[in-house]
Amino acid sequence: MALTDIGPGDGATMVIPGSHKSNLIHPAFSDGASDPGASLESVEGAIEVQMQAGDALLFVDCLAHGSAKRTNAGERRILIYRYGPKWESFYPSKAMHERLTPEQKKLLNVASDEV
Repeated sequence: MALTDIGPGDGATMVIPGSHKSNLIHPAFSDGASDPGASLESVEGAIEVQMQAGDALLFVDCLAHGSAKRTNAGERRILIYRYGPKWESFYPSKAMHERLTPEQKKLLNVASDEV
């Protein structure tokens, strides 16, 4: 979610549309496009997503993404929320487990013997 307007030169998020459907890593990522400080601006097929404060960008994490270089003064302010229950194992505390509804336990895929 953009907390400030993000326009040309503000280091906007860049995505490669449709890349989530491929089982292949985009060749640019083996050529340094994902290195710290790198940019997707020269990556074939990448597009810059400019936003206004309050806009939200939602995409699956396997979509190839990065950012453009920031050339304007100031900072790009955003909130990032990631959801992926299968990325890591999560085990709630006993107190939390006792507060969960059966539906919540099912979503977390936590059986009573795992607490």
